[in-house]
Amino acid sequence: MGISTIQNWLTLISEEVFDAAKGGYSAMGKFFQAVAEEIGMKRALELWGSSYEHYGPILDEMFRTQSLEEFGVNMGVMMISLGLDSKISRTSNSVLATTRRCPEYDGYKEAGLDHEAIKKLCLCTVGSIDASLQKLGANGGMSINKYRSDSDDFCIEEFKKK
Repeated sequence: MGISTIQNWLTLISEEVFDAAKGGYSAMGKFFQAVAEEIGMKRALELWGSSYEHYGPILDEMFRTQSLEEFGVNMGVMMISLGLDSKISRTSNSVLATTRRCPEYDGYKEAGLDHEAIKKLCLCTVGSIDASLQKLGANGGMSINKYRSDSDDFCIEEFKKK
């Protein structure tokens, strides 16, 4: 099997993962809309955020046991497995994930959510994970340094080690 065959295979798998993830996020977006209509956006976002708190201990373990290089590799693999098209880079104390193609954004858009609602969901997710990390007294934190202006733009997430 040649390199070009492997690259074609990986591209196909990446596309299938993206489409599957997008479908899942679309369903989640529709459910979120129904919940927000029923109980209000503020309460729906509170519940949404609480569903992501379990990522805090996972990232805390990674921050404590892995070098930044290892952390970056593992975040890259995790992002690929979630269908994200992210470029991973490092600074002296953080890992940056620059994401262009995002099944989460596209799935929520497909569900009928507008840009501002999608932004609220993403900021809420990352904020909840970071709050969970801080509550644990973790060796790191998470933030969105840049949020996309539309589906053609990109986001930058930072995983900062203390």
